[in-house]
Order: sequence, then structure tokens, then C-alpha cells
Amino acid sequence: MKLTLQFVLLHIVAQVVSTAAVQAAQKENEGLRTLKDELLTLSEALSTNEIGAIKTAMEEVETCQRKAAETGVAQFSRPELKAVGSGAWIDFVRAAKRLASEESAEAPYPSEKDICLLCQQPLSDEATTLLHRLWDFLAGEAEQVLKEAKQRLATKANSVRSLKTDLCSPASAIHQILITREPTLLEAIQKSVTALQERHQGVINALGMQTKEGVEGLATLGPPPNLPIEEINAALEKWASEIETLKTQDPQVQIQALDSVLREFDHRVILGENLEKIETYLNGLKWAAKAGINLNNSRHITTFYNELFERYVSGAFKTTFEEYIRRLGRPLKVKIETRGAKGEATNLVRLVLPDGINNPRAVPQLILSEGEKRAVALADFLTEVALDPGSAGIVLDDPVTSLDKEWKETIAKLLAAEAKTRQVIVFTHDLHFLYLLKRAVEEAVTSLQAHWIRKHSDGTTGYVSLNESPAAEKEYKKTTRARQYLDMAKKATSPTEQEMLLRNGFAALRTTYEQFVMTQMFGDVVKRFDERVSIDRLKDARVDPAEVKLVIETVGKLSRFSEEHSHSDTAGHEPTIAALEFEIKDFEELAKNHSTAKGNKPTPSHSVPALTKT
Repeated sequence: MKLTLQFVLLHIVAQVVSTAAVQAAQKENEGLRTLKDELLTLSEALSTNEIGAIKTAMEEVETCQRKAAETGVAQFSRPELKAVGSGAWIDFVRAAKRLASEESAEAPYPSEKDICLLCQQPLSDEATTLLHRLWDFLAGEAEQVLKEAKQRLATKANSVRSLKTDLCSPASAIHQILITREPTLLEAIQKSVTALQERHQGVINALGMQTKEGVEGLATLGPPPNLPIEEINAALEKWASEIETLKTQDPQVQIQALDSVLREFDHRVILGENLEKIETYLNGLKWAAKAGINLNNSRHITTFYNELFERYVSGAFKTTFEEYIRRLGRPLKVKIETRGAKGEATNLVRLVLPDGINNPRAVPQLILSEGEKRAVALADFLTEVALDPGSAGIVLDDPVTSLDKEWKETIAKLLAAEAKTRQVIVFTHDLHFLYLLKRAVEEAVTSLQAHWIRKHSDGTTGYVSLNESPAAEKEYKKTTRARQYLDMAKKATSPTEQEMLLRNGFAALRTTYEQFVMTQMFGDVVKRFDERVSIDRLKDARVDPAEVKLVIETVGKLSRFSEEHSHSDTAGHEPTIAALEFEIKDFEELAKNHSTAKGNKPTPSHSVPALTKT
């Protein structure tokens, strides 16, 4: 152990001075050199000469502004006017020139017979001459000179604003390097950067003022700070010397020698630890060589496999399969047999025949009906699921096809029992089976969610209505579900989501109308999928022709709202919040009136005359 640790430590020391270390040192040196260049660039841009140039540009703008205001103004001076030549007066003349350009698209203004744009009176010759002189004044050289001076100042201002001042920030890599290697130099650099940032902000503030105040602001700036360039150069020289020292070292020879010694030592240790396993492996190879002589005869393997399968798998499989057949409640004479071949075993479904009968055509696929074969397949499938500890759920697609009502009811109870221990998912088009499932789940005291998968009216892929199906129709005796969709539609964040919720709301209300017809108008005399007609409930039935007409018209309208059609088909039937709210209130009024009339028990106008004996 001690020898191993020594070799490992030597190996690590040699790797430290590898090429990676040289590259890291070069990167650090380059980072400090880049910082030096950035400091010099920022200091030069904020030097006394550069700030003097900015100050000169600002003074030039101020002078040009004054000349532009004075040149030619005297010719327009009158005792009655006090503001001639002021900024307001110049703005007024410019505005007048722009308005004249817009009003005179065909001929320059003023022309013969033009009127005054302000007082709308005919222009005299003197007024026309005055306007032309004003236009000439605006086109004067002083204005162009002022424009050029402002452009030069703007160029300098943009150059100052674009300067990079965030140098050697705490988040930068060079900052972290200097903290460790040159803390004193880092402190000097940060002091210089802070002074340059304050100087830069002073220039920015001066540029944002009027030219005169800005010139005064620049005058208050002192000299630029001294940069620690000599200290940076000294650090660069020291770091460069360290890099050369790293380059002259050649760790590869030392690493290779250490690797050779360490590899031999490790091999001896591994051999000592695994000697017993190696001997066992070699003995196994000898045994395999002898066994290769009997490779063509696998009977003993098949026999042993069948014994193991019968002991640990087949017995449990047969028992569980027979239990599922029993729970299906049908006297199906079938059994599971295990057949072995070439070291493998296969389960086969066989008919149980009377003693002494051996007919080659007595096979399940020829004797059992389609429904019986489906039931046997279901029992086989559930057996495999029950024996597989990793089966957390099962999915079945129309498991009751070709089965009668009794079979369907039995399978519904069987699946409800399965749902107590694992997730059961059933896809079905059989509404009767769906009702049987719901009843079986309620009796088994477990839970069921029925989602309705529907197509668009044009046959394309449709949509899923979560926890909504004919099996949930009892929940639609009132408008609660429709109002839930209405509330969600009001809070929807997109038109598409709102339209989907509204269509679901109209569909829910349509189901409420269907429940109204069955439970209120016909008094639950006939229920879906019930075998018995409740004659004694006829006394609770009440069918009013006016209500019948209203229900037929309303359900047709709700169908158009709830189903997706082409734009031409849905013209005037787009689902809206107001429409759904109106239809909900309309139904509640209908239900209320029906209940009131039913309590009063009036004689319907369509009642069948009483039968009398003659």
C-alpha cells in the first residue's frame, strides 16, 4: 500500500507540469496583456487632449449657433417686433416654409395670386418679396456650418459613449487570477479603473448639457489618473519567465518510467487478488471442452428445463389460469399444457375431452365460438399479468367483442376487481359494456374515469373530452357541468381554448336535455340498457307538445354549436359565451316550468283516452 501511494504521488507531481499547465499559464498572461491594452485605450480616449477636442467642438457649435442667429437677422428688424432673430422666431420661419411646401405642390410659394397662409388675405408685392427673403435666409451658409459642427460633436459624443469602462470586474477571469497571484497589483488597477469611470461619467454629463454649460463642466475635470503600467509590465515579465520554465521541463520521460513500474506492481496485486477466480475459470473451460462432445443431444437439457418450468412456472400458471376461467362463470373445458423442445417450453391451450375420445379436429380454434376464444385469450392474458410482478397496468381494446350480455357483465366485474391492484385502461365502442363497467366499479368500491374520444365532423383526428362520456350522464341532470365549462371559457387565455370549452359546454347542455327527456318527460320509464320497462313509473311521465317542440329545436341548435363543421355550415352558429349563458338559463327556465306543471298535474292535451269495456 505504501509503495502504491508513493508511485501515485510521483505520477501526480509529474502531471502537474504537463502541457496543460503551460497552456493555462499562457492564457493567464494573455488575459493580463488584454487588460493592459484596454486600460491604455480607455485612458487615451479620456486624455486631456481628447477632452480638449470635445471642448473645442462644443465651443464651435456654440459659436455657429450664435452666427446663424445673427446673420441676416438685421434686415428683418422692425421697431414693432422684439423677438426677431430669436429661437422662437427662427422656428416660426421654418414652420412657415414647411407649410408653404405642403400647400404648393405644383408651383413654389409664394406665386402670383397666392394668399397669406395665416390670415388668408391676398399677398402684396412687398409681402411676397419679404417671404422670398425669409426663404433665402433659411438657406444661408451659417445654417449649414452649424449643421456640420453639430455632426462633428455628435461623432465625438458617440465615440465617448461607446467606450468600454467595465474593466477587471469581480466576475471577470483576470480579476480572479490577480486576487490569487498579484493582489497588490489588482488594488492599483481597480483604483485606476474607478478614476477613469468617474472621468468618463463627467464627460457624458457635460455632453448632455447645453453647449455653454457643457464647456464649463469639462473645464472642471482634472488630469487623467496615472496607470500602473510599469507594475503590469513587471508582472507580465515574471509570468513569461514562469512559462519558459514550464516549457523546458519534460515530464513525459518521468511519467513513462513511473507508469511502467506502477503497471507491473498493479498487475502483481491484481493477480494475487484474483488467482482463485482464474483457476476456477480455467477449470470451467476444461469442463466446457468435454461438454462440447454432447452438444447435438439436448434431451437432458429439455427434460431438466421442463422440470424446472413445471415446478416454478407452469404449476402456478395452470392454477391461476383455471381460477380466471372459473371467475368468468362459464364451463369452458380447456386446460394449459406445457410442451418442451430444444431446451425451451411453450404453453398450449387444450380442450378437455371425455375419456376414450381422441379426435384430431377437437382443437380450440375449431370447437370454441368466437366469444369463447376471446374469453380464453383474456384469461390467458390476465394470468400472465398476475404472475408478472412488474405489471403495474393493463390496456385492453374492445375485450367483449362477440360476447353476449352475461359475458360482458362478468368481464366488467372481473376488470373492476383487477383495478383494485393495478391500473386498467379499456378502449371500447360498446356503450352497454361501458355502463356495465361503471356499475361494476361502483360495486367494487373503486374509481373510474371515462374519457370520450370523438372525431371532427370531416372525419379527421378528433379530440378527447376528459372525464366525460355517456356513462356520466347522471351528472348532467342539472346544468352544473355546462356552467363549469362556461366559467372556464370566461377565464380562457386564448380564442382556441375558449372555443373548445364553449363547444364542450354546449355538448354538456345537450346531454342535460337528453337526461331531461328520459327522467322528467318520460319519468325514467325506460332506461338505457335496462332489460325491464318500469310500468309503474308511467304515472310520473308528462309530455307536453310545446315542450317537445322546444326540446327538438334547442337540441338541434346545441348540436350545431357543439360540433365542428366547415365555416359555411357554422355561419351564425359560432359558440359564444353569451349564447351558452342564454341557453343554460333557457333550460333552467324550462325545467322549472316543467316541474311546476308536473306538481299541478294538468291533463296533457295529447293524453290517450281512457279505455272502457263495452
